[in-house]
Amino acid sequence: MKNRVLALICILAITLSISCEGDDDATQRGSETIEVFIDGATVPVEFSTNITADDFPVAPQTGFSNIFRITSQDTSTNPFLFQFGPSNANPFTVTVPSSETISGPVSGRLQIFGVDIDDAAANNLTFSYVAFGPNTGDTIEINITGTYFDNSSVQHTISVVIDIVRD
Repeated sequence: MKNRVLALICILAITLSISCEGDDDATQRGSETIEVFIDGATVPVEFSTNITADDFPVAPQTGFSNIFRITSQDTSTNPFLFQFGPSNANPFTVTVPSSETISGPVSGRLQIFGVDIDDAAANNLTFSYVAFGPNTGDTIEINITGTYFDNSSVQHTISVVIDIVRD
């Protein structure tokens, strides 16, 4: 009986050690969400369907090799787009932590269905890069905050939280 109990304990210990091994750290993975808050809303508009975050090739005659872009959709397949300008870095990376502020036109970088941004207005958005892993499966975290004007010249606040995994 004592040998059976000991054997059972050994089997259990081996099973637990095998199932607990590995470098899968869930705290280091993105939550695969893109949340948009307008005018202090407490409930976000979520663009968390069909998320892609990858380097996309551009035509060789541009002199660049790729554009890094994040695309997604809401549950009604309405689009979300955030992209950087053309680059020859592959994979494209951003130094973290860092931030940049864009004043004026932003539609070349950020397009959100239902958010009517007037590029002729004095928009002011700050992009804060928290995490920007270079490898497939790495976390990308970007926070976008600031103000924009719609096409009726009404000013709005915006907060966008991007927490995704690189493709």
